[in-house]
Amino acid sequence: YGIADLPINNPDAWVGMKATDELMRTNEQVQQNLAEQNLVYIGTFTTSAVNIGCKGATIQSVDDISGLKVRGVGAYGKAFADVGANLVSMSIYDAYQGLDSGLIDCSQGYSYVVPALQWQEVIDSYTLLNWGQVGALGIFMNKDMFDSLTEEQQGVLMEAGGMIPDELGRILSTDNEEAVAMMKEKGIEVVELPDEERQKLIDAGSTYIDQWKETASGLGFDSEALLTEYRGLIDKYTQQRDQEGYPWGS
Repeated sequence: YGIADLPINNPDAWVGMKATDELMRTNEQVQQNLAEQNLVYIGTFTTSAVNIGCKGATIQSVDDISGLKVRGVGAYGKAFADVGANLVSMSIYDAYQGLDSGLIDCSQGYSYVVPALQWQEVIDSYTLLNWGQVGALGIFMNKDMFDSLTEEQQGVLMEAGGMIPDELGRILSTDNEEAVAMMKEKGIEVVELPDEERQKLIDAGSTYIDQWKETASGLGFDSEALLTEYRGLIDKYTQQRDQEGYPWGS
């Protein structure tokens, strides 16, 4: 499931959830592994894209990261460290105080978090990394309990789980867009990382993709096949989004 946390080119919340959901529902390796753990997969959700807010600094290129004190998120933080950031271990709920006091220069997070935790009061800039997300978050059920339900009850659970990407995708898209608009209105510099700089971050994250492959292979998975399938699903739903738009109509 940690495949959905990998720092690959996967910044769209809806695309990422749809790709993860299909992989978890249909891949035979995954289904067998879950059954061995007495689990049934119900549905997935995500934090949405990892971005970064800073005080007294602006990240416009990968070179700008070097020397900054950064609160990171999973492999995304580790990749920042690999390009020169000094990681500071800190809860996202303490990031406001860390930014305000100068304990950290920047905090990785998600756009909707900015108004939720009032970061707009303490940051000068916000960089949209267009990189990836933390998507290995979801709902599972004890298989014995699931099997004890009627076929109709099982169908209702699976249907509800399958609806999560569309509904949560709509919520996240709306909240993230509103958060970015709010930051711009307040004079916070909002930067979109150029494609060539984003590619440098994707390249830096390859170390953690390799680590995941090692872990997955050690558990008996064909990790290369899983990764190829997952990337193919990301491409599939990216193309669907580009051709048909989001299911909520924007």
